[in-house]
Amino acid sequence: NSSSTKQSSIEGEIERHDGKVKKETKNSSNKESSIESEKEQKVSKENMISSSKNVFIQAIKDATQNPADLIVKFIHPNLTLIYIDNLVDGITLTDHIIPNLFKKTNESPENIKSLLSVPQVKLTDHLTETVSALVEGTVLIHVEGYTQVVLANISTRESRALHAPENE
Repeated sequence: NSSSTKQSSIEGEIERHDGKVKKETKNSSNKESSIESEKEQKVSKENMISSSKNVFIQAIKDATQNPADLIVKFIHPNLTLIYIDNLVDGITLTDHIIPNLFKKTNESPENIKSLLSVPQVKLTDHLTETVSALVEGTVLIHVEGYTQVVLANISTRESRALHAPENE
């Protein structure tokens, strides 16, 4: 009688053990497919805007190799302005963009876009587009908690006349 009890408990353990092995085998094939989907997501996530201002700022610094004239201004704890100093029109920045941002600090990117009185303003959620715009004289406005960035193009359009230098 005791030997049959032992055998049934052993068989129960084997059945449970087999169940676990089957689950582990099933999980390992699921892990492979989840790793593949994670890779796909990582590729697309690398080009996405982070909703965290610190992660976004670091991504911009990494993508631009953190030039000395990269300016990061915190307008409000949830509102960050990023631009390259020598590429943007400072008057437009100080007269038209910054004052409007101080008025509305808890707005969505869509609302901020409508606040700005500059001709070329758009939204994006792609990091590569954001970096390209930044190096062409665009101010980036990142709102904490959103995966879109406001791009306000206020590039300086200075040009020099093509004439011989006067000191020769």
